Amino acid sequence: MARFRFVLLGAGFFARKWLEAVQARNDCEVVAIADRLSAQAEALRDEFKLAGATLYADWKEAVTQGKADGVIITLPQTLHPEAAVLALKAGRHVLCEKPLAVDMAGARAVYDEARVRPGQVLMVNQN
Repeated sequence: MARFRFVLLGAGFFARKWLEAVQARNDCEVVAIADRLSAQAEALRDEFKLAGATLYADWKEAVTQGKADGVIITLPQTLHPEAAVLALKAGRHVLCEKPLAVDMAGARAVYDEARVRPGQVLMVNQN
């Protein structure tokens, strides 16, 4: 069985918790990490022994260029809707740290995009 490949968007505290959860499974892996602070992404890659993971300074590039099945969004909350919509449009499944959005307009944008993509999973959760 092929492993489910994730791109991790954001390399802060919540990213660590999601990496722990992913690494606890044999059927998942993180293949890329995106963070505007390259040193933070590198440190996370090293700490979790992800030598093969690609690093991106631009989360949008990671979503569209990365070779992954899904994204885990741990970016600042105000970016959650934009990242989720872009990921859905790129054909990725989405696992978003809560909250999905900070306002109804953002939540509606994600909802509308997910509705036209029934083959993709959109999940909001807190690890």
